[in-house]
Amino acid sequence: MLTENVRVEIEERMRSGEKARKAVMQVLAGSKKPQERDARSSRMAR
Repeated sequence: MLTENVRVEIEERMRSGEKARKAVMQVLAGSKKPQERDARSSRMAR
């Protein structure tokens, strides 16, 4: 599903910071309830 370019982009974004990581999580979640994923990541961040 994920191409090499996408994987590299995700890795770079993860390195850049937490906010970018949340965005990546939402993208990975896609059709899978992004709200739940966001809630979990926000809890972990705190």
